[in-house]
Amino acid sequence: MPLLACLQEFRNKVAAINNMIAAAHRVDGGGSFFFSGSERAAIVESGLVRLFIAWEHFLERSFILYLIGTRSGSGIRVKRYAFPVDEAHANKIVIGGMRFMEWGTPDSVRKLSKLYFKDGEPYETVLTSISSELSDLKIVRNAASHLSSTTSASLDNLILRKLAQPIIGGTVAYYVLAVDPNSSSGETMLQVYENILDMAAELIARP
Repeated sequence: MPLLACLQEFRNKVAAINNMIAAAHRVDGGGSFFFSGSERAAIVESGLVRLFIAWEHFLERSFILYLIGTRSGSGIRVKRYAFPVDEAHANKIVIGGMRFMEWGTPDSVRKLSKLYFKDGEPYETVLTSISSELSDLKIVRNAASHLSSTTSASLDNLILRKLAQPIIGGTVAYYVLAVDPNSSSGETMLQVYENILDMAAELIARP
């Protein structure tokens, strides 16, 4: 089914990102990294940006599929308030008078979902439940995409809040590869975010 294919596409992209990061941290027979520290950090930052883009693409793609009446992965057809003739028409309806739709902003997606689907589902409940995590992930994405004094300070504050580590000039790689203090299984922050997004994508694709 299209929604399940959309979900699998997202999961495939996440797997590719993890493979890329793992490859960047390979070592030779003597235990030395093949890539320098700065190169590894750049690859991790690229992976984080790709993760965020993959999530945005999943939201956009699933939204359009639901809007044209596609059944969910569990076989239901959500109640919709617009009836576009095809995907191209659906995209025009979603964008409306905007230049583009900010799929990475939860409030924007929730607002749009309430316009076109009954009670905003299957987006409203899921996005509300992970809104703080999505906000944190956007901070990391911004720091990876365009480093400035503002993004650096926001990342430092996030590291302090999530890892309880006061730091100045913290990096994206340092943060996302750090072990989550609240994880009983030793998950990194990257794994935590990936698991949250995977759970959310599952609930959206198979309500």
